[in-house]
Amino acid sequence: MSALELSVEAVNVAMPSVAVEFLIAYMDALRHLGRHADALGVFDRTISVARRYRNRADNPVCLRHVRTAFQRKPE
Repeated sequence: MSALELSVEAVNVAMPSVAVEFLIAYMDALRHLGRHADALGVFDRTISVARRYRNRADNPVCLRHVRTAFQRKPE
């Protein structure tokens, strides 16, 4: 497990209600690395966490981020 993955896991354990923000950043990092399948897996996890802890308030943010992230070309 990478340092970034360990950090995301630590946030998810310590502060699950803010994990969505970290998962979105992680998803974007994976996309930039060309790991699109992994990024989509993190997206599913992000939606699950958002539903559980944020009363679905973050779902539109997640969906919008994924749509724009996968439309952009990696730099």
